[in-house]
Amino acid sequence: MTALVALGPFLIALGAAFLAARAAHSLLPAPAPVRALERVREEREEAPDALRDLARAFGPLARLLPADRSLADDLRLVQAFGKLTAWRVEDLAAARAGLLLLGLAFLALGPRAIFIALPLAAAGYLFPRNHVAGEAEKIRRQLFRETPDAAETLAFLVSLGLPVDEALRRMAEGSSAFARLLRAGIAACPPGIPLAAHLAGWVRFVRVPALAQMFFRLSEIARKGVGDRTLMGDLAASAAAAYEAEILARAERLDATLTVPVGLFYFIPYLGLVLLPMAYAFLTSGLLR
Repeated sequence: MTALVALGPFLIALGAAFLAARAAHSLLPAPAPVRALERVREEREEAPDALRDLARAFGPLARLLPADRSLADDLRLVQAFGKLTAWRVEDLAAARAGLLLLGLAFLALGPRAIFIALPLAAAGYLFPRNHVAGEAEKIRRQLFRETPDAAETLAFLVSLGLPVDEALRRMAEGSSAFARLLRAGIAACPPGIPLAAHLAGWVRFVRVPALAQMFFRLSEIARKGVGDRTLMGDLAASAAAAYEAEILARAERLDATLTVPVGLFYFIPYLGLVLLPMAYAFLTSGLLR
């Protein structure tokens, strides 16, 4: 009996470590061959997810966490590209709460285990959120890069005489990130609603300003029933201008972001290498006197 009591903390820690490792493995993105197969079939066969089912057991605790609208938008974007389709925002919140508790379970090992328990609890709480946000940011960067070319292609298709909605459906047949987003938008479009008008509101959760602006102008062109080359050419030009403006803004933010690291890791060490020999020579000369 004494042996079992002594092994209790070790068994709790072992179980917590196994569940944390299982959580990290389950949330990793699918391998490339699986993603390619999903793109060809255009099917989403949801396999049983043990981590999701385990996370839902912590659902009551997840209600204590504050609502995260940004997480909901990120998850929606990731799911539009066929990832984490079986998950809900409530499941992610439950997973965060569960991993937080599993990390804190290491406190059962004793007071010294706080240096292990707190980092593990923090990592478990942040990992689901950061994983989804990272996947969504990759998709946003890809969509941002493809927006100018997509606007030019749409202008070309409309100039050939295709209606705006038909041009959008034609572009959705491709394999680019823009085409995949269009397919998700088409699938979510209610019957009887013009596709361009639906996409103008639907695309807001993606949080790519140039893309939202392009779909808004497309909906205006489709609503007016005008799709001549001048208007579509203006659309392509505005998308390119928005792209360039965003690139310049990101470059300026990058300069401000790099100021502190450059000062800490480059300028100050360089200044030290220059001044230290001079200071050493000055001090030694004073001591010799």
